[in-house]
Parts: sequence; structure tokens; C-alpha cells
Amino acid sequence: LQQEPLVYVTSYLPQSLFPDFGGVSLQVFHEIPLYLLVERKYSMPTLATKERFSAVSADAEVAKILNLRPGTPVLKIMMVAITTRNTLYEYQVSYCNTARRQIYRD
Repeated sequence: LQQEPLVYVTSYLPQSLFPDFGGVSLQVFHEIPLYLLVERKYSMPTLATKERFSAVSADAEVAKILNLRPGTPVLKIMMVAITTRNTLYEYQVSYCNTARRQIYRD
């Protein structure tokens, strides 16, 4: 199995809900998923997510990270995560290289 990047993910969290998030050690993200951290540290369970899928051409940044040529088709997923009182707490953009892999969403 080759080691190749498959997904490039960027998450945006509102500072108003996570004022001290910048102080979280990067090591924490190697130990627990973001959603578990948000639930434990901020008492915000993820109750739902909403996603939008589209095919786009990889720009220079995405192509570099996924080891592709610029313009290569990738799957773009835009997602929002929702917690209590219908509060949106994360906006996430993912780019997926599906040339040799399939994505399964349950």
C-alpha cells in the first residue's frame, strides 16, 4: 500500500465559541479526533452534519498537497457541524483524490 495523500481538510471554528482554542497543543490532534475534543473540552456534542459535494479542478495549493497536477479533478466536500440549540460550530472544506480510491459515507 503506497503512502499517498488522499484528503486535504481545512476546518474553521468560530472564535466566539472557542476563545482559547489556539492554546490547544497540536499533539492533542494526534491523540483524539477534533469532535471528541470539542465535546469533552467545550461540552458541544456533534448532533448533525450537513454536506455538499461537487467535482472541481484542483488549484495549485490543493494539487501540491495531494501530489496532483493543477487542474486534476477532485471531489470537494463542504460541511457544517451542528451542536445543541441548532448552533453551527464548524465549517469544513475537504478535497479528495478519488482517482484510485472510492469514498463511502454511511
